[in-house]
Amino acid sequence: MSDVDISQTLTSSKSKLRLSTMRERVSPVYPAGHGDIALITLDNTLFHVHRAILQHSSLVFATIFESDSKEEQGEDECQAPLKMETDGATLERLLTFAYPDRQSPSLDDVEAIANVFRAAKRYEMDGVIYQLRKSLIETKIKHD
Repeated sequence: MSDVDISQTLTSSKSKLRLSTMRERVSPVYPAGHGDIALITLDNTLFHVHRAILQHSSLVFATIFESDSKEEQGEDECQAPLKMETDGATLERLLTFAYPDRQSPSLDDVEAIANVFRAAKRYEMDGVIYQLRKSLIETKIKHD
């Protein structure tokens, strides 16, 4: 491969990387520098969160991080974000319930509650599920 071919390949790779990065939206609530791990949602919203909080609040994340720590020899600074099977709005609400220093969001929309509940069940976040059940009892729900 010639120097020109290598240069074109690198330029093409950088362009593709730049395009994929441009499509990502960073959560203003969980911005870069906020945590030590990144999550990316189905709608390409990037969340920077604390591994310890996820590990403590979710059996799924605890298992993922336990297996990751056994496989890792050292810290990987360029670790790719973990892909989440939910949208950005739902993940933001879910994380707000999980973070102990945050006020639990008030959910008065049936669809929003259902989405957060499904995500909490998927990631086995029992504390979030408990808070959701409690808020359902205490909150009037708007019907569309």
